[in-house]
Amino acid sequence: DLLANNAQTKVFQSIRRMTDAEMETMSQSGPMASFRFMQVCFAYLREAKGCVINMGSGSGIMPHGAMSGYPLGHWGDAEADIGRGVVYLAGPDGRYITGTTLMIDGGYNYLR
Repeated sequence: DLLANNAQTKVFQSIRRMTDAEMETMSQSGPMASFRFMQVCFAYLREAKGCVINMGSGSGIMPHGAMSGYPLGHWGDAEADIGRGVVYLAGPDGRYITGTTLMIDGGYNYLR
């Protein structure tokens, strides 16, 4: 059993121009939504010995001004690229992995 938090509204705006309302939208759809889902699912996941996987943008590690294609020449595929990382973390091979960052970004943050 698994809770995977991934979705967030993005506002493509510089921090100097971002409004309070835009920041609030991102906060409510990202970290606050993840927090609320974890609260609601906690008892069930504890009983089922399930796990939580919180995903975020590589921009949280290395901020950049604009989104662009990755060095591998294509955007990652949600199922084939990102999904396999989630399956790994949620499966038996990932049972001892906790509190870490696994970058699944086609090398973007390290090759730019």
